[in-house]
Amino acid sequence: MIVRVCHEILKLYYKRVTKEFANSLSSLEIVQRKRLDQILESLAATKEWGCLRGKSYEELCHLLPVSTYTSYRDRIERQRSSKEKIISDFIVRYEPTSGSTESRKWIPYTKDFLQELNLAAAAWIGDIYNSIPEVMGGTHYWSLSWLPKELRGLTSSNDADLFPAYQRWIIKKSMALPAQIAQVSSPEAAWWATLLYLVSTKDLSLVSVWSPTFWIKITDDIKSRWPEIRSNLEAGTWGSFQPELDKIVGKAPRRSLGHLAPQEKNFFKRLWPKLKLISSWDSSSSALWADQIKSDFSHVTFQGKGLWATEGVVSIPFRGKKALAYQSHFFEFIDLQTKEIFPAWNLQVGREYQPVVWTSAGLLRYTLQDRLRVVDFIDATPCFEFMGRLQSVDMVGEKIDRVWVDDLFAKNPHWRAIALIACHHPQPMYYLCHQSSEQIDIERELLQFHHYKVARELGQLAKSKSVVVKDIFALWQQTSKSRIVGQNKVESLIEVDSFKSELLP
Repeated sequence: MIVRVCHEILKLYYKRVTKEFANSLSSLEIVQRKRLDQILESLAATKEWGCLRGKSYEELCHLLPVSTYTSYRDRIERQRSSKEKIISDFIVRYEPTSGSTESRKWIPYTKDFLQELNLAAAAWIGDIYNSIPEVMGGTHYWSLSWLPKELRGLTSSNDADLFPAYQRWIIKKSMALPAQIAQVSSPEAAWWATLLYLVSTKDLSLVSVWSPTFWIKITDDIKSRWPEIRSNLEAGTWGSFQPELDKIVGKAPRRSLGHLAPQEKNFFKRLWPKLKLISSWDSSSSALWADQIKSDFSHVTFQGKGLWATEGVVSIPFRGKKALAYQSHFFEFIDLQTKEIFPAWNLQVGREYQPVVWTSAGLLRYTLQDRLRVVDFIDATPCFEFMGRLQSVDMVGEKIDRVWVDDLFAKNPHWRAIALIACHHPQPMYYLCHQSSEQIDIERELLQFHHYKVARELGQLAKSKSVVVKDIFALWQQTSKSRIVGQNKVESLIEVDSFKSELLP
C-alpha cells in the first residue's frame, strides 16, 4: 500500500514537470536562451565565470572556445583541494568517470546541476507513468552507477541522490534495494545483497539499468546461483557475507520460492509477475545485448535510454522518441561533417553531431565524445539516435579510447603492437594483437580505466588476453569491415562481434 501511495505522490510532481516539458517543445530557442542566462547567474560568484553574467550566446561564442576535460583538469583539481569557487558554486560532491583523454575524471556536482538532472529525470519518469501506468503497481530497481573497490565510500552511487531531499525519502520507499547497499565496502557482498533483494522482490515493476549486459549478468547469476539464493532467502540469512551485510544493511530479506526453478520456460515471469518495463541502452554496440533482453523478457515492455553522461544529460525517452533534454542545460552541436557549431535550435534531420554542453556545474562549451544523428523532431525540439562513441569502444560501458590506445602503442614500440580488438562473443573481452616475443600484461594497462575496472569486477568483461600475430593478413581478414581488398586495414582499436585468436598463425 505504501509503495502505491509513494508513486501517486511522485506522479503529482512529475505530472507538472512533464506538462511543462511537453508545452515548451515548440519554444526551443526561447527556453534555451533563458536556460543559458540561468546557468551564468548560478556561476556569478565563481572566479572564472562571474564576468560572463548578462552576456548573450553570440557574445559568449567569441569569448569561450569549445573545451574538453583536459581544459578544466587543473582548475578542477585546484578547486577540489582548496575549496575555492573557481568554476563551480555550491558543490555537493565530485563524481568519477572515465573519459576520452583521461583515465579518470572528477566532475563537480552542484546543487543547481543536480536540479538540472532532476528536471530531465522527472520528465522521463513522468512520461513513463503516463504511458505505462502499471509500473506504479510495484517497486523499482534503478542502477545508475557501480563503483570499484577503491572508490566505495569516497563518492555516492545511490540513485536517489539525483533528486532533491523532499523527494528522496518517497523514492527510497518505492525502491527494491535499500540505500545501505551502496555503503558496503566489498563489491562481492554488495552484489550478493543485490541478487537476494531482487529475487525477494515479488512486486518488482520497473528495472532501469544503463548497460544491458549489467541486467544480463544479474539474471545469469540468479540462474547459476539459484540453489544458494533459494536457501538464503528461505532461511533469511546472508550466507557467507553475513557479518558485513548484517552490520551495514541489516536483516536479510526473505521469500518462499516454492517449486520455482530456473529451468522453467516462464521462470522470470513467475519470479517477477508485476514487471512491466525494462530500460537500458539499446543503440550502437548495445543493440545486440538489448535484443537478448527483449527475447528473454518478451512479456515486458522494453525502453531504450537517451544519452546521459556524468557531465550532463543530452536526451531522454519521451513520447516514444529520444528528445533533447532542453530544459536541463544549454546545448550546442558540432556538425561532424562540416565541423561547424550550431545551437540546438538550428539542427537538421539526418545530420550527425557531437554534443557540447553548458551546465551549472561550471563546464561551459564542454564537448561530449558521442555521435548523435537527428532522426526527428517533436515540434521544434530535435530527437536523436545514438550512433556510438567518438574514437572509442564502449561494449558494456567501459569506454576505451582510440587516442589512449595510440599513445600506449607509441610509448611501447618494443611491443610491436598491431591492434586492440574488442570482441563481443562469446563474452565481451579485449585481445592485444602484437608481434613481440615478450609477455605483455594488457590487463594491467586497461585497469587504469575506471569503467573498465568496474566492468571486470562485475564480470561483464572477461580478462583481456595478449595474442602473438605472425600473419597480419589473417588478422584483417577477421576484423576488416570492408569487402574491398584495397580498403582493408588494421586500426589500432577495432570492435568485432567475434574473434578467433587460434586462426592467427
